[in-house]
Amino acid sequence: MRVAPEIDTATGPSSLSSQNQLLQPLSQLLVHLPANQPPPSQPSVSQPDNLNLLTQNQLWQPLSQLPVNLSANQPPNQSPPSQPSVSLPENLTANQPNQPPQRERSEQVADLPSPSPTTTPVFSWGVHSATDFCVILEATYTEVIHWRKNSFTVPIGKAGKEFVDELSNLYAAFASASALESVALKAATVLPILSLQKPHRASKNKENSACLTRRLSTWKEGNLNDLLLEGRTIQRRLRAPVVSKYAANQSQARLFANKVFAGKCGAALDILADNREGGVLHLADRVDPNNPNSLTVREALANKHPKGQPPHPNCILPSPPQEVHPVVFDALDASSIRSAALHTSGSAGPSGLDAYQWRRLCTSFKRASDKLCHQLAMVARRLCTSYVAPPLIAPFLACRLIALDKNSGVRPIGIGDTARRIIAKATLSLIKQDIQEASGCIQLCGGQLSGIEAAVHAARRCLDSDNNEAILLADATNAFNSLNRKVALHNIRRLCPALATILINTYREPTDLYVDGDRLLSQEGTTQGDPLAMPMYALASIPLITKLSNTNITQIWYADDAAAAGKISDLREWWDTLTKEGPAFGYYPNPLKTWLITKEGFHTIGSTTFHQTGVNVTPDGRPYLGSPIGSPGFMESFAESKVASWSALVTNLADIATTQPHAAYSALNHGLSTMDYQANGPICVAQHQAGS
Repeated sequence: MRVAPEIDTATGPSSLSSQNQLLQPLSQLLVHLPANQPPPSQPSVSQPDNLNLLTQNQLWQPLSQLPVNLSANQPPNQSPPSQPSVSLPENLTANQPNQPPQRERSEQVADLPSPSPTTTPVFSWGVHSATDFCVILEATYTEVIHWRKNSFTVPIGKAGKEFVDELSNLYAAFASASALESVALKAATVLPILSLQKPHRASKNKENSACLTRRLSTWKEGNLNDLLLEGRTIQRRLRAPVVSKYAANQSQARLFANKVFAGKCGAALDILADNREGGVLHLADRVDPNNPNSLTVREALANKHPKGQPPHPNCILPSPPQEVHPVVFDALDASSIRSAALHTSGSAGPSGLDAYQWRRLCTSFKRASDKLCHQLAMVARRLCTSYVAPPLIAPFLACRLIALDKNSGVRPIGIGDTARRIIAKATLSLIKQDIQEASGCIQLCGGQLSGIEAAVHAARRCLDSDNNEAILLADATNAFNSLNRKVALHNIRRLCPALATILINTYREPTDLYVDGDRLLSQEGTTQGDPLAMPMYALASIPLITKLSNTNITQIWYADDAAAAGKISDLREWWDTLTKEGPAFGYYPNPLKTWLITKEGFHTIGSTTFHQTGVNVTPDGRPYLGSPIGSPGFMESFAESKVASWSALVTNLADIATTQPHAAYSALNHGLSTMDYQANGPICVAQHQAGS
């Protein structure tokens, strides 16, 4: 048995070093300057009576004209002290399309806060000393992380409770910074892989329970080599599934039903609509199998995960970074973790425990489940309130990576560990108001209610306005994977301190991506499948949007999908500024995916103004966030194509209903009926056919 100092599981980690700086609500800090009045170098603005967030008419005012910090002890009827405005310098130089901008440094960017010291690993695990066990665990982790998923469901009963307790103890060791913290999260990743291996394909629950009891005993004795040998033998005997063409055709209805009964109605409908990707690619495959000179999948994945770029001082907001009091996260408890687990879905990450397994672990084992939820909440508190050494949490942050065929391209799909996703969801549910207030109306992907709908309606109104000649729909290349991490983390410390600590812990160092028996690194941007990715991108893009602010241009941003409306000459100036300043923040505009939609009579002017930029110019329209923007004729044809695809989907669903009526009815009510812009006719037909 392992021996370590006693762990106090009733309390969370220690507080941050600075606790006297509290985050004030952004709604109490914003004041507005007139749109045509630039901010003075040392503004002195009286506090207005109305402290609400930006209205829609003030949607795209420069951020540098907005924030004025009020002292915590200052009476509300006094003017705030003069402070430098939050703006970014204008001396950024041009850059090449796929290269970071070359700049002369005028000063050095301060390092991110240093992590807390790591507790010395003084413990024994079975017959092994701490040093020996760390070496054995590392070797085991390096091998099993590449194993194929072959886990059985944790059985109800004594063996299942013992497994949940052991997992809870490992999370408790990390949360309390005990002597086991250096191996705790890595052991929590290895434990399910080794102990839940199905002994054979047809193993029953009783046999699985006996295997789990035996393996847990071996685990506690520290005999990882015995477990590794057993699991290695099982993995070698796994056979790749062989599906004949006849079976593939006959199994569509069964595959559809399995997806529906697993709660994946969207994936089930994709089967009927034939929206699935072409299949899984291997690293040695060619992206274009018909072209022997095309990139390999490994090379394509490397291009989609670029190396990290250093930050430049001109990209960092000048206001000092702030800290948030740890009391904010006292609400992270067992109930919030359980709620997040129940609302989490998706496949398994490196540990092999998918969302379904975690829902059972958090709800089906009574006191053991309560203990697990509590300890996971303590892990969340530590990640949100203190800076952790990257090696301690590297296994917790690792992801599985799958390369899917995308018609002569590669779509990387990252799958993070489910426990990480649960913690992220629980954290976001607690601080979502802070994120919404920080992003405001500038970035509509910060958790605002109906953000996509607001962006689409705003874009349509802008195009219909008599003051505008066109609207430019801009897109970026590999946006989320190219975001400059260091710039983002520094700015988020200033914009939303409540989210900054967990983001720094998550993205301070490169993340391991395990794919096809190999390891890649995610060094820039966010990792796919991370619930924190969208809030991080929303906040990180605010300084760039601020630099693009122009009184003659109306901007609408949802993540990397930007829309700008105004005079065509002003739009060209806005585009030039975006291509110049964007790469410093990790935003690389892609002219091939960018469209200028002109109003009637302005197509020639638009083509001439944007000549040689690579931007597409059309008088008709284009989809924006899945909705048509443009002329009435384009919008009508777009709607007709959607109705045709929905009608075909309903017909396929009716065919499935003949052999899988329950699955078809469930998909109709929980999947198809929730799709946007439903047509009542096809839905009524589908209900009649499914019922018959």
